[in-house]
Amino acid sequence: MLKIRQFPETGRHLLRYAGDTIEFRVQCSGTPVPGKAFLCTNIGSAAARRAEIIEEVEERITAGGRDWTDIPMERIDDFTFAIRLALTEPGHFEAKCSFVPDDGSEPVWAEGHNIHLNVEPAAYCCADSVYCAFVRQFGANKNKPVSTLPHDVTEEEQKKFDDHGYALIPASGTFRDLIGELDHIVNRLKCRIIHLLPVNPTPTVYGRMGRFLMFLLAFRHGKPNGSAWGEIMRTTENHYTAIFRATISFRGFPPCPQQLR
Repeated sequence: MLKIRQFPETGRHLLRYAGDTIEFRVQCSGTPVPGKAFLCTNIGSAAARRAEIIEEVEERITAGGRDWTDIPMERIDDFTFAIRLALTEPGHFEAKCSFVPDDGSEPVWAEGHNIHLNVEPAAYCCADSVYCAFVRQFGANKNKPVSTLPHDVTEEEQKKFDDHGYALIPASGTFRDLIGELDHIVNRLKCRIIHLLPVNPTPTVYGRMGRFLMFLLAFRHGKPNGSAWGEIMRTTENHYTAIFRATISFRGFPPCPQQLR
């Protein structure tokens, strides 16, 4: 029975950068069989994949795999096939090799799971120092050992919240507070990427969060608006610095970074 081995091995998770190349090889075992080898992959089809994701979310259209294609591999000898691809765009891709006999019998696939390939932008192949900025910590309490509430909040007002199962926390910092620290973060600490930890209220559906209302109250004074957001984007651009933003999903999954620029 014909068997094939694939290199890189199936099931591997690989990291590359835009501008790199990757070579896939197929090694057949046993008696040589006339046929062709193919690389089944969506490498190079990031736009089609993103379009399907958007259609699935916004229009409830099930993804049809339009990003996948079979690429013929070059025969090296009676047992070996190979192909080298240029990685021209960032994205998450998968790949797996197969052999199709000329006699019309069933294709033979390499055993194991697909290869998973993450291609990052070329700009992030090195010098990726990241500063994680929790915006709410850049407010009036930044240099205090213990955060305090504004002076005009009385103990009686705090007790009213406690009696109803809520808690008051100090006011949040703002984007402009963070902007004031960028010279230190970028020029002195030499950080190229600013990772904004969650800057949006935790989503709820008519939820009563009690003492866990922190995000909803914290951004009362620091909620991002178009003006402040544009200001921090322009300022970081002048510092040749990238902005990543963490988001909180409704169902409580951990934050995932999203590149904003």
